[in-house]
Amino acid sequence: MTITTMPLKMSHKWPKSCGFDIFGEGPAYVLSVAKGSIAFNAGLSPGDEIIELDGEDVTNASAATLKSLAKHSHSQPPTLGVITRVQQLELVCSRVSGCGFDVQGNKPVRITKVELSGPAHQAGIKPGRFICTFNHCIV
Repeated sequence: MTITTMPLKMSHKWPKSCGFDIFGEGPAYVLSVAKGSIAFNAGLSPGDEIIELDGEDVTNASAATLKSLAKHSHSQPPTLGVITRVQQLELVCSRVSGCGFDVQGNKPVRITKVELSGPAHQAGIKPGRFICTFNHCIV
């Protein structure tokens, strides 16, 4: 795990004005990062878990709570601490049986079921995890 602290410019439209978006009911995660943005240049990645805002523990805070805290932050710019939890996997799926997992939702997509005999299980994928990108595209 890597913890990264980065300065971000304050805006009433945080985090989108910094080039990223977040989701989660607690903890909150980075959903997407725009190439060339402040967040991208600071090293933020989809799937990063947000653990600090201005040095305060926000490990269990929702995305909505983080947006409110950033909006009312006294420091200019606020700092964001994240833990990188991104894992890249390569699955070889079958045209007949697929990849061996079911998903639910949209931005983010959550894995709901993993078949014990499928490629997803063999690759270590577990229910409850999120898919942020697929073939380098945000899902």
